[in-house]
Amino acid sequence: MTAERWAARLPDFWQADLVGFALLVTMSIFVRVPLYGDAGAALTITLLVEPVCLLAARLVRHRLTRPNEPAWGGLPRGLVVAIRLVLRCGGAALLLAVWVRLVCLWGCWTVPHWMVWQSWATPIGFYAIVLLIWTLTYLWWHERDAARTARQRAAQAETEALRLELTHLRQQLDPHFLFNALNGIAAEIPVHPRAATAMVCELADYLRYSLEQRDRTVMPLRREIEAVDSYMAIQKARFGPGLRYVVEIDEAAQGMLTPSFLLQPLVENAIKHGATEGQQARYVHIAARSGPEGLALSISNPGRLDPRWRTKGNPGVGLAVLRRRLELLYPLNHRFDLRQVGGDVVAELSLAGSPCCV
Repeated sequence: MTAERWAARLPDFWQADLVGFALLVTMSIFVRVPLYGDAGAALTITLLVEPVCLLAARLVRHRLTRPNEPAWGGLPRGLVVAIRLVLRCGGAALLLAVWVRLVCLWGCWTVPHWMVWQSWATPIGFYAIVLLIWTLTYLWWHERDAARTARQRAAQAETEALRLELTHLRQQLDPHFLFNALNGIAAEIPVHPRAATAMVCELADYLRYSLEQRDRTVMPLRREIEAVDSYMAIQKARFGPGLRYVVEIDEAAQGMLTPSFLLQPLVENAIKHGATEGQQARYVHIAARSGPEGLALSISNPGRLDPRWRTKGNPGVGLAVLRRRLELLYPLNHRFDLRQVGGDVVAELSLAGSPCCV
């Protein structure tokens, strides 16, 4: 098994433990060789002591990071952790110094010219510093990892909430559309029963298409145009030759992703308000093009735009849902506007980049 595969199988901080242990072993050997004047003694002491130091480091940090560690009389948490850190690292260093002493007595190894207190104080100080550095490094890593995990969970929760809201917004369109379509069918039944029957058939086809796409947040623009075609077939059954619509889409724009059923509320508004003044004929023009700034869409129909439409209050379910979906899917990367261009009302929509939360 390669070193990379071994590293992937170990817990994250074990990799740092192995690096720290290798550095400690190397440093200890280089320090002990001149102290004892015997390479074999230095190697033996190091191999018997440093693994115990690694175990002590893991035990110290395990005790420090226990979730139910009791508080000390209302002292600040940071101060309590610092006191526990010093006490536990000092206690572990004392035990390691005892172990070093026992190993040296077993091998009859001594450091020339060292006083008795030096043979105790030096390993205690050395291992206390090593354990402090090792444990502080772990605590820093532990806090950083906990903060990263918390951020990831918060981001996942936010993403899931956005997905749920997008699904809810998308599902609002179907009842809204169905309500309007049924009202239109009801109006045609007394005077044009055949047209009403055709509208029911086309409505069934459209709802089947909508059901198939219910779980899709985004779809290619060409599929969105297919949905518009299905919707327009319903309206054609109602208005007959009195409804004309034209679609102009460049080749590059057809494969670009858009929010599902993005155009339907805009086209519905265009038909609703699109009768030429003094006539019953309705005309809808849909255009889409791809450019350096993204996808540009426009839906135009004859009519007059209320100049107060921005501040008029409730914009209607379709436009309200459209705006909120754009805010969620294209934050800061979309633009929607209604303009009066000659005798036409033009809905202009631009989308930059790829949709998020999908």
